[in-house]
Amino acid sequence: LKSISKALRQLGFTVYDWEEQIFDFLDHWCDVLQNGAQPNVKRVYQDADAVVDLPGNFFWEEILEAFPDCKVILSERDEDSWLQSWENHLKMLQSDRFQIILRDK
Repeated sequence: LKSISKALRQLGFTVYDWEEQIFDFLDHWCDVLQNGAQPNVKRVYQDADAVVDLPGNFFWEEILEAFPDCKVILSERDEDSWLQSWENHLKMLQSDRFQIILRDK
């Protein structure tokens, strides 16, 4: 997904990757994921041209409903490669450095 994000940014699109989604809307996503609140995708993604990665990919139906003219790019990859990438992502989220960043937000 990083290559998709990079390509879309080079084309001039405003891309909300996981960092923008989480850091810019941390309280919102905590409420959604911990308390079961409904995601307000209209508010979260109103300034985005493209949404990639978590948590947006969990709410693709809500995004399509809120933005009916949006386009969807389905990317596929080898399962082992995806699992390794996910494992690396989880390790990063558990790192002390990332916890300090979250605490400072």
